[in-house]
Amino acid sequence: MEMRQLRYFSVLAEELHFHRAAERLFIAQPALSRQIQQLEGEIGVALFRRTRRRVEITEAGKLFLERTRQILADVDRAASDARNLERGLTGRLTFSFVQSASYILVPAILKIFRVQFPDVELNLLDLSTAQQLDALSRAQADVALLHPWKHEVRIVYKRLLTESFVVACPENHPLAGKRNIALKSFANDRFIMHARWLGPTVSGMYNVTAELLRNAGVEPRIAPEVPAQMHAALGLVNAGFGVALVPISLMQLPMEGISYATIREKKPVNEVGLAWLPGSTNPILPAFVRAAFQAAKLLRPATRTPTPSLKPKRALSIPH
Repeated sequence: MEMRQLRYFSVLAEELHFHRAAERLFIAQPALSRQIQQLEGEIGVALFRRTRRRVEITEAGKLFLERTRQILADVDRAASDARNLERGLTGRLTFSFVQSASYILVPAILKIFRVQFPDVELNLLDLSTAQQLDALSRAQADVALLHPWKHEVRIVYKRLLTESFVVACPENHPLAGKRNIALKSFANDRFIMHARWLGPTVSGMYNVTAELLRNAGVEPRIAPEVPAQMHAALGLVNAGFGVALVPISLMQLPMEGISYATIREKKPVNEVGLAWLPGSTNPILPAFVRAAFQAAKLLRPATRTPTPSLKPKRALSIPH
């Protein structure tokens, strides 16, 4: 069994499509098929069920995938630790982020980075997208986690994660826990929205959710508006003030009294990415960017349509 076979298996398990997986891995599709067959022969079990139309992962494959991801994460971390020891990386980095990413993505990034580089001092800033762009331009932040912006700014931007939305409902709502519901089904509900008075650049989440409603032909009845804090919106849902469109990853946050409904509409999506000044001389920045992409890769399964149980599950585990 070879490490590359484990990586091939992990990518195929994510894509469930040989052609797409082969493209991601930059290998030919027949070569990928041979490697997976060799891996299955080595293990002695079928990891995938193949038909002419689809590829499904078996129960044995799901168990093997869980252990494989841990192995690959351990190997990547061991390599990173070795590089860290060699470089003796120390110093300071200022990391700013939008508040909506602070529940799931930011802790995942910090957890991975802290393990890899325990001697680096991190300064954290909770800022809106517009404030982060200003902080970057003034060199008050080294790297920013933010939503895409429309205005031309001379800053490097790399997309990190995209995710669809679900509707957060009081658990006694008639559509709570339902799957693949047309958003128009909530036309008579009051929607808890982020405050418009924050402005079009600051209130990125308002713009995205408003567009999603508009595309679905819904003229929302607006409940009391809240600032950018996602937990405030969920708190109002729990109190019965209405429903809210929230990124699907928030289903990982346990909250009593709230259930979720998945919707048919998949676009627009909630996108966050990393931004920094071109030509940055902070030696810690490349290592932080790598850690962020490692965290995003681990979180991608949490940003896809969940299994039939739509109540929050245990908190997502990010390997140490």
